[in-house]
Amino acid sequence: AIRFHPQAVEVGIMALRSGATIYTDVNMLKTGINYKKLAQWGGQVFCAIAEPEVARAAQAWGITRAAAAMRLYGPHLDQAVVAIGNAPTALFEVLDLVRQRVCSPALIVGTPVGFVGAAESKQMLVDQDAIPFISLVGTRGGSPIAVSMVNALIYHDRGGNLF
Repeated sequence: AIRFHPQAVEVGIMALRSGATIYTDVNMLKTGINYKKLAQWGGQVFCAIAEPEVARAAQAWGITRAAAAMRLYGPHLDQAVVAIGNAPTALFEVLDLVRQRVCSPALIVGTPVGFVGAAESKQMLVDQDAIPFISLVGTRGGSPIAVSMVNALIYHDRGGNLF
């Protein structure tokens, strides 16, 4: 089942149309987002998982590259749209950064998939009330679902039509 924070759609659309940056956990998600449409509002998409600095930080901190990328983004996630489609560790890290008041994203789209931490990370997202979110419950999810959620917000015309 999909879970929406009551303000998620409105806040997400407003953030994207104000030029918010989108930060993703994996390149598959980054690649699926419609850059051309997003660029019309001044938005960009970033994913640092393959950066050498992220690999070094992950090894030094003993965490996954996805989590290290989010930790390194830190304050840059403030008022951004964060889309996590693959790595529960990235979602746990973002929620920890929010708890520590390092950042306050405009919206978190959290759909990590799998049996290790996915359901728990998404439940933690749904249980918090500081940040608007769109998520799924359980072990299902993935980058394609996160991409569709983000692109639906990008294409929404406020009149109820998606295209």
